[in-house]
Amino acid sequence: MDRALLAIAAIILALALPASAAAPSLNTPNWVDLNPQQKVILAPLAGEWNRMEPYRRQKWLGIAKRFPTMTPDEQARVEERMQVWVKVSPDDRKAARDK
Repeated sequence: MDRALLAIAAIILALALPASAAAPSLNTPNWVDLNPQQKVILAPLAGEWNRMEPYRRQKWLGIAKRFPTMTPDEQARVEERMQVWVKVSPDDRKAARDK
């Protein structure tokens, strides 16, 4: 994996840390339970959603809630991060977490 992609994965993981510090809800919805707007915003994560840890789902649900109020540049950045996240292998995600 190239360094740029690993760096992006590390940034994504760093953004997730504050969400993991809070007590996550264990009742995070499965993909089929998301509302239509959430499904549109989080579409790049559809294939991974049901395998994600609850705190990660909570993080992405929070982002989806704020998404409509974001600037176009912020929205583009979020979309790019989702697309990168799904391309990173589980081993590379672990390596980024360990780093």
